[in-house]
Amino acid sequence: MTDKQVDRGVGWLATALRVLTTPSCWIRNYKTCKHLSRFINDALDSGGAPVQFSEFRVKLASKTFWAGNFPYAYGLVGSRMPDRATVFRLADAVTKAEWQRSAPSAAITAVEPTREDIAAQVAIDAKREAVAKAKAVGLTDADLAALGLRA
Repeated sequence: MTDKQVDRGVGWLATALRVLTTPSCWIRNYKTCKHLSRFINDALDSGGAPVQFSEFRVKLASKTFWAGNFPYAYGLVGSRMPDRATVFRLADAVTKAEWQRSAPSAAITAVEPTREDIAAQVAIDAKREAVAKAKAVGLTDADLAALGLRA
């Protein structure tokens, strides 16, 4: 058995378990189209990334798919629908693509604070501490304002 055949067998078993443990998959609103399933799988295999451009629409390669009513009508084109395994694969690919798009950019880097930044933060912390001590001994906001400190 080749690695690809093993992967296919494991994938089939994982999909079967996913369908069996997800009752919403047991009912389909439309008939399955093997040609549509093949188109989606080929597009995903060739590295195509789905783009969700509205709450209910996903574009992959040259087709736009319905992305609502998961899994009852997910992946629908006209009155044709991919098989259950392809519905799961498309939904997973859409989720992964959306996570990658919303992830922080690698171009954003954290910068260490400078000496000036540290000194400014120390001054802010000291002022807060002084205001807290002044309030603890009974000074009011008006007293603090007269001293040039804000509460």
